[in-house]
Amino acid sequence: MDKRGRLANMTKMNANILHDQYQNDFNRTVNIDLTALKKIEEKQEVNQALGEPPSQEEIKTATAQMKNNKAHSISGFMTDVTKGYPKKVSNFSQA
Repeated sequence: MDKRGRLANMTKMNANILHDQYQNDFNRTVNIDLTALKKIEEKQEVNQALGEPPSQEEIKTATAQMKNNKAHSISGFMTDVTKGYPKKVSNFSQA
């Protein structure tokens, strides 16, 4: 159904509706208030029950095993994005 409430009855109309919805969902401008980050309390303690942080090698191995074109959570964040990180960004264990 398009924005005017019309039901698609032909392939081309259905494609146009999907195109418009895709454009609306993925090309919208989102305003972000970066000052809100300052209001979030930073947690200093480490949960020892979680063990040691993963090594760089463990992260590389796990990332390489991820399937392409998949989002492993409801966030929709694709694993392909993680695989494409430059080395400087993907060096998680060096804080």
